[in-house]
Amino acid sequence: MLFNKICFRTMHLKKSWLLSSYLECGGYSSLKRVLKDKVDPMFIVNEVKSSVLRGRGGAGFPTGLKWSFFPRSSTKPKYVLCNSDEGEPGTF
Repeated sequence: MLFNKICFRTMHLKKSWLLSSYLECGGYSSLKRVLKDKVDPMFIVNEVKSSVLRGRGGAGFPTGLKWSFFPRSSTKPKYVLCNSDEGEPGTF
């Protein structure tokens, strides 16, 4: 299953939970490329939309759609928040 190959690709490492292990396996390489190449944010949003990635909450809201709601012209600081305590049944 592709999901398992992606999620568990670092489990063979001695200390797979360390950031250094993740970086050694190419972790954040896509983020580094996007920042270096100054990829258009709307391109990224459209890629996430086409991936059909959804939130793990009860509604399974489409992530790309949610990201498209961010105002582009605002000069105010932007923040990303993550709720890492999903208590709904069936979420991991």
